[in-house]
Amino acid sequence: MNNWTYLSIGTVFNVLICTLLYKLIPHPANITACTASLIYFGYLGKHQIKIAHQGVSTLFGARKKNLPVLKEGMFWLFPWPFMGYEEVDTREKPQDIERVEELSSDNVPVKVDAAIQRKVANLHKYIDTDNAEEALNELVQRTIRWYIRKNKAQDLPGAKEDLAKAIEKEADQVSKKRWGLDVVQIFLKSIRLPEELEKALTKKEVEKAERSAESYEITTLKQLITELAKDSDGSLKHKDILNAIQVERGKTTKILVEGSAGDFTKAAALTAIVGNKKGSKKRR
Repeated sequence: MNNWTYLSIGTVFNVLICTLLYKLIPHPANITACTASLIYFGYLGKHQIKIAHQGVSTLFGARKKNLPVLKEGMFWLFPWPFMGYEEVDTREKPQDIERVEELSSDNVPVKVDAAIQRKVANLHKYIDTDNAEEALNELVQRTIRWYIRKNKAQDLPGAKEDLAKAIEKEADQVSKKRWGLDVVQIFLKSIRLPEELEKALTKKEVEKAERSAESYEITTLKQLITELAKDSDGSLKHKDILNAIQVERGKTTKILVEGSAGDFTKAAALTAIVGNKKGSKKRR
């Protein structure tokens, strides 16, 4: 049922009660009885739940899980002591996780700072849990410790996505089912290693990037040489092409001298081919 249904029930009930009292009780006592009824059942039975909140209904002070969850806005319930409700904030909220410090599988100290975005998914389970937020904090910490212990230190900085998935899986299996808290998003702020190890890993990454760039340049050069040899119909040797490319790129001032004027002509023509080849690639 939605809130309008509750309000409609309240309106009909108050009209019926007033009508009965008015007819059954002699005048002028019936006016007093109707007024008292409207104050008790009408005014005291009207409630409002704040925006982005929900409520759990109670009957004679006890929660009834078969009663519908109350939504934000105005509604009507039988007043105390018959019925009541407990209001819960269901908005998404950020929660910082206490820093985790643990040894990796190769006995290197690792520090992890994390945060989560969570919300209440099941009101009854959330109310049943004493300090569900603290329980969730401990769950995330325990998962991070487990992940650190099973991995080497050098692999952890690049494993944020895998760690986030591990936390999400554990949260779905435990937090949502037991405590009624749903982890919407996980933020791994930092995974810190000892300073000396971080420097060594950074140097290693730089060297890896440089090797990758060199490999790419060599592959590109090979492709260019093959294309130029094909364009010359086999009249130019790969060595001559390579020397001409180096001259064109300004890496060397080497002059090709093979003992005949024809070679100079070939070198000049080759340089022109390289220039044209590069120009055509830019136009593409």
